[in-house]
Amino acid sequence: MLCSLAYCYDVLVIGAGTSGIAAACEAASMGARTAIVECGPVGGFEIHQGHVPRAFTLNAIEKTKKPFNYQKISKDRERKIKKLAEQAKDNLHLFKVELIKSYACFVDAQTIEVGSRHISASYIIIATGSRAVTPLFEGMEHAIIANNVWKMEEVPKSVVISGNTKNATEIAEMFIRLGSKVHLVTKNKNDKNDKVNKIDKALKKHGIKCHFGTFIETIEATDKEKLVILDNGKIIKTNAIVTAEKRSPRTFDLGLRYIGIKLDKRGFVRVDNTLKSGCKNVYAAGSIVKGGNKNSEEEGKKAAQNILSAKQEPKNIKIA
Repeated sequence: MLCSLAYCYDVLVIGAGTSGIAAACEAASMGARTAIVECGPVGGFEIHQGHVPRAFTLNAIEKTKKPFNYQKISKDRERKIKKLAEQAKDNLHLFKVELIKSYACFVDAQTIEVGSRHISASYIIIATGSRAVTPLFEGMEHAIIANNVWKMEEVPKSVVISGNTKNATEIAEMFIRLGSKVHLVTKNKNDKNDKVNKIDKALKKHGIKCHFGTFIETIEATDKEKLVILDNGKIIKTNAIVTAEKRSPRTFDLGLRYIGIKLDKRGFVRVDNTLKSGCKNVYAAGSIVKGGNKNSEEEGKKAAQNILSAKQEPKNIKIA
């Protein structure tokens, strides 16, 4: 069922990451006039800063004999990212999805502001993904967030990874395989917690030194190295610090308060079993939905299908 011609588009998607691209292409394939708005690189976090660069690097390490030529690995990785980003753009073009490069902010429930103009749609899907959370501690300017780890020009002799996320442990594993001495600092406590104990044993097997139940309090820089001071008083000498804390849904700058969309205390969009938000013509998919992002591509498709088909198929996550 297509929508009213009174609007610029039948379906408008905000965010051109995995979930957003899947939603836009699915909607277009079902005959909807579709556009997608993105202010950053097409492809989103997973292609540019998440799974793709991490998996590519680990795969390159497996296939390369020591000593590693990290500059070559980095250049090959950038080519891979660029190729996948171009493929994502090609998919949008193939399905005749209009790509609008701009920030987006809601004006009302069916209108968003992009640059200096307003565009409208019968239905809007929010798929803006997540953003890195920067820890607040003294000396943070001497550390880098996980998003930027791929910009490092050389492999540090030693590195401290801070975070209790899967991303933190995978980055730690990558650096240990590259030959760095690795410390992992996490607030998780290693006391009768089977999951944490298993992680501890697995990381120790790789040679990663784990510091459980603590966090970075201060970083001090000298001419030769950096000093990481933990809240328990322990001091770690290192060459680099990477923070990989939990990511936050990117919902803070969309103007959602203007249209009455409710967020939970962490900023996730509250949706029902069809991915519909509290605003009847606005849906959400991917990592801005609590419990989402297990399969962002499939969830994006479901949002489009639920909008354009009579049958409302539930998603496989709990209601936020």
